Amino acid sequence: YYMQKNKQYEEIDKYLELLNVRIEEFGNSLTVNNSIVDAIINKFYTEAMAKGIKLHIKGKLPAICNIDAYDLCTVFSNVLSNALEAVDKIKNKEIFLECRYTDEEIIIIEKNMFENLGQFKDNDLYTIKEDKDRHGFGINNIKDAVKRNCGIVNIEIDKEQFCISIMMKNNDL
Repeated sequence: YYMQKNKQYEEIDKYLELLNVRIEEFGNSLTVNNSIVDAIINKFYTEAMAKGIKLHIKGKLPAICNIDAYDLCTVFSNVLSNALEAVDKIKNKEIFLECRYTDEEIIIIEKNMFENLGQFKDNDLYTIKEDKDRHGFGINNIKDAVKRNCGIVNIEIDKEQFCISIMMKNNDL
């Protein structure tokens, strides 16, 4: 937020480059009213279309968030990356992402179906990939970013439907 407020666009761009995302590369195919999040959503929307996955986006975020650009990138990139990977393996190739906000917080809800291959144990998520030293950090990265913004993460698994709900404070602390 500080960088956006002070028009430090090069610094914001550096954050996005860390995740291989550049705003100008994606235009405005989909928008939630926030340029940083729009860039990420459109990156994953392009990838989803190429894989035959339907990505449904609903809602809006404030144009200017008080949440650090790096944390926004971390949350949205990991949520969408995990969802794309999950639905790519099943017949029901749909992802539902909803964004909304109040004066004090932003709320992100993502739902998708998945194939249960043992990745959920004791109310927690575990990677089922062989190379565990290089995989399995996405959910922890989300939780860390949300914690830095005085928020909460709630994960619900009902049979073969996955839902992650995220709330982060959107005010100057």
